Amino acid sequence: MKIPVFILSFNRLACLRQLVTWLESTEIAEPIIVDNGSTYRPLLDWLDAMRDTIAIQRFADNYGPYRVWDQRLFAAHTTSEQPFYVVTDPDVVPIADCPTDAISRLVDAWDELRIPKVGLSLRLDAIPDTLPHGAEIRRWEETLQTRGVARRAPNGAEPPGCYDSLLDTTFQVNHRDVLPPSYGSAGIRLAHPYQADHLGWQIDPRRLSEEDRFYWQTASERASTIQGLRNRGVAPT
Repeated sequence: MKIPVFILSFNRLACLRQLVTWLESTEIAEPIIVDNGSTYRPLLDWLDAMRDTIAIQRFADNYGPYRVWDQRLFAAHTTSEQPFYVVTDPDVVPIADCPTDAISRLVDAWDELRIPKVGLSLRLDAIPDTLPHGAEIRRWEETLQTRGVARRAPNGAEPPGCYDSLLDTTFQVNHRDVLPPSYGSAGIRLAHPYQADHLGWQIDPRRLSEEDRFYWQTASERASTIQGLRNRGVAPT
């Protein structure tokens, strides 16, 4: 049975295509793109081309990252028999070593621990020094990777390790009957190799692609990485 994966889309194409490619390799994922009023023409053209291939829900406004929960978009795609769904930003892409059973392992962890948000861990050593607040992000995230969570080993099979963390919209499993709190709130993450790159952290303000520049100019203050750069007076060059 497929598990819906809601991808929150706004003016990002390259990472979205990478994520969709990975999801299609898992066989269990049903990607659903939730586009929040994008205006980036290459993305719009791609969405038009993909409308008969992948589920796409397009909205006129940039509602932000919580539309899936606030407007209960998950309700039409889950049932009592299959109550799980994934929510993620488009720039959270599983690393090459991440097993394709990642979504099943996230569901297993949710079922065992009953935590509202269960997500992939985020690779920190890929954050470049060119990101002005990259060291700050690494330090903060490292503090969240120290509190391990004990798990059962059913049938002698060791489950993936995990740790307490804060999660927002970075590739997490939810249950239709347990509406998670918005913003960064308590959850758990699976440890490596169940890990993803947060590609938004790999942006270099001095060497922006056309797409990155467009996204920078149009992203709202809720785009945490871009807003963090703006708050530091960093402008695209």
